[in-house]
Amino acid sequence: MSSPEGQGYSAASPKPQRAVLLAIGDEVLRGEIANTNGTFIADRLFEAGFSVVEHAVVSDEPAEIRGALVRLRATADVIVATGGLGPTEDDRTVDVVADIFGTGTVPDEPSLGAMKKRFSTHGFELTPNNLRQVRIPVGAKALPNSAGIAPGFVVRLGGADAYFLPGVPREMERMFLDQVAPRLSVRMAEAGVPRAAVRTWHVYGMGESHIDHRLAGLLNGVESGVVATLHFRTSHPVNHVKVVVRGKSVEEEQATLERIDAELRKRIGPGIYAVDGDSFPAAVAKSLRAQDPPATLAIAESCTGGLELLPRQHRGLLRRREDQRARRQAGDARRLRRRQRAVRARDGRGRQARLRVVRRGGHHGRRGAGRRLARQAGGHGLLRRVRPGHDAHVHQALRRQPRARARRGGLLRARSRAPLLRHAQALAK
Repeated sequence: MSSPEGQGYSAASPKPQRAVLLAIGDEVLRGEIANTNGTFIADRLFEAGFSVVEHAVVSDEPAEIRGALVRLRATADVIVATGGLGPTEDDRTVDVVADIFGTGTVPDEPSLGAMKKRFSTHGFELTPNNLRQVRIPVGAKALPNSAGIAPGFVVRLGGADAYFLPGVPREMERMFLDQVAPRLSVRMAEAGVPRAAVRTWHVYGMGESHIDHRLAGLLNGVESGVVATLHFRTSHPVNHVKVVVRGKSVEEEQATLERIDAELRKRIGPGIYAVDGDSFPAAVAKSLRAQDPPATLAIAESCTGGLELLPRQHRGLLRRREDQRARRQAGDARRLRRRQRAVRARDGRGRQARLRVVRRGGHHGRRGAGRRLARQAGGHGLLRRVRPGHDAHVHQALRRQPRARARRGGLLRARSRAPLLRHAQALAK
């Protein structure tokens, strides 16, 4: 949020350059990917002294892209657009810009040569659609892509300088830093707009509403020709207070910022633990070292695996790794249980495969011999009663008992085969 106090420009003070960002792509519009390009570019534009006034996102439809560019060129000094420069059919940015100017497209020869060399080196086939990504509108200034293939380009669109960059973050960042940022610095120097003076105070132990109440009227009395704005941001449990000062010169901006700093510290008091890039742990360490004698700090951590000592942005990664480790351990436990069940089932089949001898049919006088034969065979399994002349069936049944399984499971051993045959033959008579 921003305070309206102290705003307004005098005729003598140069107005800040207005910059807008345009992200082109259905995947951004649908939320499939985060627009990290916008965060990167806006931060650099602000550091360069630009006032970023709008972030816009449009689909890959040519009519949507054209409408956004026509609207933005009427109000912005600088337009930075990303996306739509690739080889596929839905990459239409180059064609839309060429249509706005009523011209065609031409290949950027340095980019085309670099692409052919790269494809030849890696043994890739150069298909016709690859030629789409090295085109630029006629009359545009190409921006070399040192991290990829598709070149960017810059054109004068209405009253704005319009930069068109690839949507791939790695390529966009390199192109912005190497090609766009130097041009923007020259533009700011020519416009006579000094870089804004910025300071951020980090406050602990106070709510945003209480901070706002204490800072009411903070920017009253700012000199004519100087613009100061007040901004708040909450990142629990810390609140951040930022002041941006723009004036006719760097010296004037810095002097105004120092006066605001003194008044702000008087109103907030000890709740301010750090300024700008200092973190909470760094502030604690600085406070301990400032004591005489320097104080020491002992930290005891348990059950979190060091989680609370990590920076916030790393905690999610650690939690994901812990979840993956837990899933792997659970999978290992399931596989172990399956192996144990398989071993038990195999042993059970081995026990059931022990040769059993049972009587088939009615009662007869040799029941005792059959029972003795069953006990000798192990008391388990099934062996049909054989008839005279069917000794081969008995031999075949015995051969199906592996010697190794006999040793492991206590099954019928080779030395017991002869007595078993004799008993079986006796039963068959």
